[in-house]
Amino acid sequence: MRYRTTVRSNRPPDEVFDYLAEFSNTVAWDPSVTRAERLDAGPLALGSLRRLIVSLGRREVTLDYRVYALDRPRHVDLRANGPLIRLRDSIYLVPDGAGTLVDYEVTAFLRAMGKPLTPWLRRRFRRACALAREGLSLELNA
Repeated sequence: MRYRTTVRSNRPPDEVFDYLAEFSNTVAWDPSVTRAERLDAGPLALGSLRRLIVSLGRREVTLDYRVYALDRPRHVDLRANGPLIRLRDSIYLVPDGAGTLVDYEVTAFLRAMGKPLTPWLRRRFRRACALAREGLSLELNA
C-alpha cells in the first residue's frame, strides 16, 4: 500500500525539515497517532529512534521509527516495524518562494499474518493518510 501527497508550507525549508524530521511531532498533526516520544537523546541523526502509538480501530499498535536517511534540509527517511505492518515514511522538501513544498510518501508492507486483514487495513490506511495530510497542511501553515 502506498500513499503520496504534496503539501505546501509558508515556512522556509530548514524550519519545515526540523519540524518533520523530529518525528515525535507527528502526534500534533496525525489523528491516528495517540502518543509519540523520543527514544534517544541528542540531535537527530542516522539511527535516531522515535516511538509512535497508533490507533487502529479499537487497538493500539506501537511503532518504533528509525531514521534511515537524513539530508538536511532536503530529505528524511524513517522506517518502522510493527506486528502487522512495516512502514516507510519518505519526506522530500523543495524550496518554493518563501515557503516549502513537502512531498510525503508512506509505503506500508503487510506481514504474512496481516494478509487476511488486507481490505480492512487498506481502508484504514487510506483514511488515516488523508486525515494526516489535512492535519499536516494545517500544522505547517499555522
